[in-house]
Amino acid sequence: RRAVTRARAAAPPRAMSEGAMSQVTVKVTIVELRHLVGLAGPGAAFSACAATHVRGDAVETPAMPLSLEPGVHKFEHTQSFTFDHTPLLINELIAQPLALRVSQVEAKSGDMTLLATGELLLDELLRGTRMETLVPLVAVLAPPAPVEGEEPALSPMLLVVIELSAPLVDADELDPDDGGLRVLELRLDGLRSLPARWLVEAGQPTDAHPYAYKVSAAVPLGDGAEYMVTFYDGLLARPGGDATAPAADESIPAKPTEHAEAEGGEQRVLWPAPPAVSPARCILPAASAEFLKQALDGGALLRLHFERSVRSAGFVEPEANRSKYLAVAHAQLGALVALDSLSASAECALVPEFPPSEEEVAAVADSVGKDEKKGKDKAAADKGAAKGGAKGKGAPAPTELPTEPPELPHPYEVAGTTLLLLASTDRPLFARPPPPPPPVPSVAQLVPKRVLPSLQPKVANKEFETQVRAAVTSLLDEFSKSFGKAPLADSSPQARETRRRTLLYELNNSGGYFSLKERLKKAVVRIVRESFHRTDESQLPAGAETDRFYAELYVHLVKLAHSTLHEIFYPQPLPAGDVAAAAGRAGVGAAMGG
Repeated sequence: RRAVTRARAAAPPRAMSEGAMSQVTVKVTIVELRHLVGLAGPGAAFSACAATHVRGDAVETPAMPLSLEPGVHKFEHTQSFTFDHTPLLINELIAQPLALRVSQVEAKSGDMTLLATGELLLDELLRGTRMETLVPLVAVLAPPAPVEGEEPALSPMLLVVIELSAPLVDADELDPDDGGLRVLELRLDGLRSLPARWLVEAGQPTDAHPYAYKVSAAVPLGDGAEYMVTFYDGLLARPGGDATAPAADESIPAKPTEHAEAEGGEQRVLWPAPPAVSPARCILPAASAEFLKQALDGGALLRLHFERSVRSAGFVEPEANRSKYLAVAHAQLGALVALDSLSASAECALVPEFPPSEEEVAAVADSVGKDEKKGKDKAAADKGAAKGGAKGKGAPAPTELPTEPPELPHPYEVAGTTLLLLASTDRPLFARPPPPPPPVPSVAQLVPKRVLPSLQPKVANKEFETQVRAAVTSLLDEFSKSFGKAPLADSSPQARETRRRTLLYELNNSGGYFSLKERLKKAVVRIVRESFHRTDESQLPAGAETDRFYAELYVHLVKLAHSTLHEIFYPQPLPAGDVAAAAGRAGVGAAMGG
């Protein structure tokens, strides 16, 4: 056996206290069996039936012979069940696999012989309402040796269809980023510091220890419901030694399990690791995950129940011994609610569930020696009876183990026995919130900032001066093209007038005059807007006021032009290297008549 899960409700269903509860109908169809060999061997016809359980309700097909299709038994058997839609239902259907059995049925007597078993995980039903799958089967009896030259036998399979009337969880809960569903997995890492009575002596095999150990963990789901995750077949192991799990059937030989070796020098109780395909887990829908997170965050402890029982039919344990070693433990898993945490571990002490009172200990203190002697005598008698039974007919009688007296302090307290529990989740219970989206630009950022005209920098005068300098440069270039750069020999008034007319003609003909005028016009408009605060003709006063405005504008422009021309043609005294350049500009100005 492996770690399996069970569930129970500690409170009445909500349907009894809060009105009607939604329900889910589960329909199980066992369609057909393929390629299974019967007791008579390959090729022999036989009748078979398949069976399983859904939440304790049996699903069993009638016995069916082989169909016309070779190697196939057609069942087409369907059964439906209706359950309350609760977190317990989700766990009972999904957290543990569906166990399937196929048996051969004798036609006359109706006796059934188990042929094969299989397991079906129903995780697909978390994302849909129907699944159809071929379940691989494992034959219970060893298959016959293959005959040389024949093709190997096909693996036996069982075709099963599971359908739901409604989804078990909302699709939003399965979202990998912000869905609410979580999967909690539990694992035991051993029972440590065992009582002295449990330890085997040096040189004695651990198989001589007749006990197996079971631990059940109660996971709260909310509304008073708890889901029990149970670990079976914990066995005693010594450092460097292997443990052997008991077989479920005496006819099946025991097989080594996946027990880890005990570390250090002490003997421990170890549990087989659950298969990777079927871990010991609990499905937590959004509401249950939130309830568990709040409970752990508030300091709640996970309750564990521990018990010991004999693992061989050859021994009988007194009820007093079983009650003596029943224990509870409480695991602190608060680390699971840390930010982005996926795992937690807790080493919890075993506390006897039924500790003896001082009166009970005192009552048996005087008879401890007598009880031990009786136990030894009885064990010897049983041993003799077993030998006699072996010589005669019938099975030997089971040996009753000696009754252990109550002890104070309890052996768990004396040895300091602890159980190590490991818990993990597929996604954090308290996930880090996603980063905020980038800020949306405000209207002020989208619309360019507008500067009021009165607050803008005063640059119109500078622009006008720049355009005047550009006009002078253009005129000098045009003059140089027409008359050259050498000093002019004829400086009479008639020659100067002729050169002026020629220059004006060339400026008009080439478009240079128009370009100069347009650039100066734009600069003048900016001066009107900036210095005189007028934007269009409607703001001009009528009559004499208009003439006065034009006069002021003319005086302002002439003043700026003269100031710029003076800086060009009559600059401040220059260094010796720039005197020749200044003299050249003065000569050009004189040649133009100004």
